Amino acid sequence: ENGGLPTEERRSPRDDDDDDAALDSSFVRSRFPYFATNPDDIFFESGGGSQVPDAVANAVHAALSHRDRSVVGATCLRRARRAVASLLMGRPSSTPRNEKEENDDDDEDDDRLVMMGSNATSLLDLLARKYCESGVLAPGDEIVVASENHLAHVHPWLRAAETSGCQVKWWTLTDTNETHPDENNNSNTNVSTPSSPSESSLLSELVTDRTRIVAVSHASNILGGIRDIASVCSFVHAA
Repeated sequence: ENGGLPTEERRSPRDDDDDDAALDSSFVRSRFPYFATNPDDIFFESGGGSQVPDAVANAVHAALSHRDRSVVGATCLRRARRAVASLLMGRPSSTPRNEKEENDDDDEDDDRLVMMGSNATSLLDLLARKYCESGVLAPGDEIVVASENHLAHVHPWLRAAETSGCQVKWWTLTDTNETHPDENNNSNTNVSTPSSPSESSLLSELVTDRTRIVAVSHASNILGGIRDIASVCSFVHAA
């Protein structure tokens, strides 16, 4: 296993064919206008300063040129949700067969939802505030926060805990960067005893009947480690 995720689940379907799996860097670079005027550059910036492909630039230009947000905007949002759902959830992203399908708002599963917004920081901050305002969080409740999260996935929960009177618990990484939630998993047998009840590398030592939120990211932008989200969700929901 690698980073808590079975190796076979991490492999690309094309990994078995070295020739097919090779990345065509020339083609990829040709899709980004930046490299047309900077052909020898290697661009390392990411996040807010990342380059965008021509398809994105063209779509933004078209949207700003037409500004028919009531029609074009809604259609683009539905298409974006379907594309993201296909990428992250394995759901079909086929082109709608007719106008009814194109305008169908019911494009989400009952238990899986794709949220579109300006950025992760704004969305997570809004989500945390809504949890406070709606009464989901109350004094004595607990929020578990993964220590390797991006700050956008940390600060909102710290503020929510302060506002609602919750306790924050930290889910830390082990020395080997294993990420299984269950203390009985063999990969965690060498984990030392946690320094306090509010901090542990074992999720099973942190989740209680007062746990209301477990804030964890699939992949760390700092370390590149991967959390086994499927196992985490199953464990938390069953706790």
